Amino acid sequence: MAPSRLSAADLTPEQSDFVSDCCQVFFELASAAGVSERDLTEGDAADALDSVVRWWHAQPDDDRPDFETTCNILGVALGELLKASFPVLDWKMVSDESGTSLALWNTGHAVVLAPIDSVMKRLDEEPDGFFAPLLDSLVHITEGMLKGRLPPQTEE
Repeated sequence: MAPSRLSAADLTPEQSDFVSDCCQVFFELASAAGVSERDLTEGDAADALDSVVRWWHAQPDDDRPDFETTCNILGVALGELLKASFPVLDWKMVSDESGTSLALWNTGHAVVLAPIDSVMKRLDEEPDGFFAPLLDSLVHITEGMLKGRLPPQTEE
């Protein structure tokens, strides 16, 4: 999403349910990938997410979960990690000239992050995982924007 002419709307109950459902299904995918609950709560979050990416790529095409569904699930999981680190961010439906996406938003600091879109750009092309550099980048961008050091932007 381009940072100009942005608007944000609160999630509808159905959209809030979608976020909750993605979180629930993430734990099922993580379990299928061999990621334990302990790995998720005490381990490296990026490594746990990358384990799911590697598992997804290892599945036969006919057996692997749908690409878009997997991107939604992993993107919401990434967003929830960011929300835990930055409680000032909220899930919103953010619109610009290009369309509308589920995104993390903070009006006061013009922060917009689209974690589902970020995953969609990478999942197919990076079978060994991509979450460590992506998470580092998003944390850096968010910290900068919240401190007013970086211009408003979205993760590419």
